[in-house]
Amino acid sequence: MFPIIIVTHGKFAKALIETSAMIAGKQEKLYAVELEEEQSPESLKERIEALLTERSLILTDLFGASPFNASIKLLDRAEVVTGVNLPMLLELLMNRDIRIEEAAAMAERSGREGIVNVRAKLSGGSKDS
Repeated sequence: MFPIIIVTHGKFAKALIETSAMIAGKQEKLYAVELEEEQSPESLKERIEALLTERSLILTDLFGASPFNASIKLLDRAEVVTGVNLPMLLELLMNRDIRIEEAAAMAERSGREGIVNVRAKLSGGSKDS
């Protein structure tokens, strides 16, 4: 089972973990690292790095933002996927027995598939319907 480290602005990472526990149960090797206003990007990187005891999957909130920038400095020891959302996290939690590279691809796919314009989907106007 590979570790999953969620790195976000504010309390988003902890909220995702707490919410996922309501659906998938409490999980091992699932960590939240949250950027606080006064925190430097370097100290954020150090906090992430401290959790990298084995090859991990890092999920960040925004491409190009500080959590992302700190995480990509650790690509030699982790896979990084940005745009973390609840469908993505739940899919990963239910499939932690796969290779981490496969998990990164799964995270990207399930994150995208979890976004649905309901009106377009119900009216048949979505290309994905």
